[in-house]
Amino acid sequence: MDAEELSDKFRALLACGAQELFADNRARMSCADLLPTSNAISDDDLRLFFIGLEHEILTLVRGARFNTLDRPRESGRWGLLSREKQGCRYNSEYLAQIAAYVEAIHELGYPSGRVFFELPHVALKLDLAILNDEGTVVVLGEAKRALHMLDHLLAAVEHAATGRIAEQRSAADRSSRCSLRLLTASVMRTSVTSLHQRKGAPT
Repeated sequence: MDAEELSDKFRALLACGAQELFADNRARMSCADLLPTSNAISDDDLRLFFIGLEHEILTLVRGARFNTLDRPRESGRWGLLSREKQGCRYNSEYLAQIAAYVEAIHELGYPSGRVFFELPHVALKLDLAILNDEGTVVVLGEAKRALHMLDHLLAAVEHAATGRIAEQRSAADRSSRCSLRLLTASVMRTSVTSLHQRKGAPT
């Protein structure tokens, strides 16, 4: 499919999810309209989203909710849409996060069991963590719609983690994603490694 076809397919998926959310939440919603958004949808992020579905790295459930391979829930752990009284709002940042997750597994070749999506509060709620053979964190990632949105995050990571942080920003076709490689990050290493060892799903 070309970019326009992928975009149409994605919007149809959101519209179907909105109808399902409305059907399940009529007491809280007045309609199933998709509320307008000014956020652009990246063609490359869409490509990776549908690759994730095709290879079952990502699964969709009712109401445009989704699971990644780590910590799935029957009803979907995360949602592409948020319920509002006047309809549904597209959670635009999730598409960039999903794209980074799928890219790490499908295109960069990291084993899926070592890649974690959307970390808990103890790990600064970063979007991605990748572990090495020893179970320690080697990559932390944060997906944003625009690079300027990373400034606050970088300050928080520098405050929480010890050691030197190397910031990696990719070319224009990855402008919606940015990876942060931590050469030494004891705070994050402890919190995310414990998540891996427990094999449980923090909520």
